[in-house]
Amino acid sequence: MSTQLAFHSTQFNIVSRHNSIYLTAVEIAQALGYKKPDAVTQIYERNSDEFSTDMSETLILSVSGNLTKSMRIFSLRGAHLIAMFARTPVAKEFRRWVLDVLDREVGEVARSAEWRPAEVHAFCDSHANRTEIIYYQDFKPLFCRVLRSDEMVIAAEDHIEMMKRLGYLAIHCDEFESLTLQELTRRAEVARVSMKLWSISAL
Repeated sequence: MSTQLAFHSTQFNIVSRHNSIYLTAVEIAQALGYKKPDAVTQIYERNSDEFSTDMSETLILSVSGNLTKSMRIFSLRGAHLIAMFARTPVAKEFRRWVLDVLDREVGEVARSAEWRPAEVHAFCDSHANRTEIIYYQDFKPLFCRVLRSDEMVIAAEDHIEMMKRLGYLAIHCDEFESLTLQELTRRAEVARVSMKLWSISAL
């Protein structure tokens, strides 16, 4: 996990919670260019129904003696959502920066942990006119990233069909073990004919 994070002139004092990075509302407000330190807290209060419990929470800190103060913190996903509501000149750049940090953090986790398959969901972001991909594991969001212009979201069944139209053979590993060379040759011929037919229809 990263120990230092900075966006332009804002140096974040990272709060480690649940083995994840959290940023304070005051420092996010500073990074986004707000003059009021409670600007991010106000954004959250206006849109709190869109934040899950793991995206933001309030810490109670001891100041001195019996005095305490509250501090709102946001996970990286929570900080990204805050920036979606922000309308400052650097909000768009800050969103990209948060996604870059998320990618790095998830990469570190993936390298140090046993691999397990993740469920992928895509949704259209009406604010930024783009599609974002969210990776889930054990029903918990791992990270999100923006769909590149050269990428598309497609179901597994449709992907297999698309590969068949391009002339590829899609064979399950369990089925492959029982196939004879003659059957493989026959399927290859069928795939070749199918590929030609789709090539003609696409003209």
